[in-house]
Amino acid sequence: MWKQLLDAGTRIDTLDELAPGDIVFLENEERMLAFTAATIARRNGVTWLSESGGVRRQCVGGASRWQFAFAMRDERNYR
Repeated sequence: MWKQLLDAGTRIDTLDELAPGDIVFLENEERMLAFTAATIARRNGVTWLSESGGVRRQCVGGASRWQFAFAMRDERNYR
């Protein structure tokens, strides 16, 4: 699945282009995190991303250690 997505998906390089269903890659000094974004909320320069299938939310911006690396969109599944 990952190889197909990376080979054929559309790369997204800015948070402003994100949409629910995109595979988001966040990074900090120690690791990288990838998940499917369920919801995206923006407020005061901070972006909150909730993970599909779960209740975890990740914060990008402000005092967060996470930085947006990139995202991938599988156009075959995009609504």
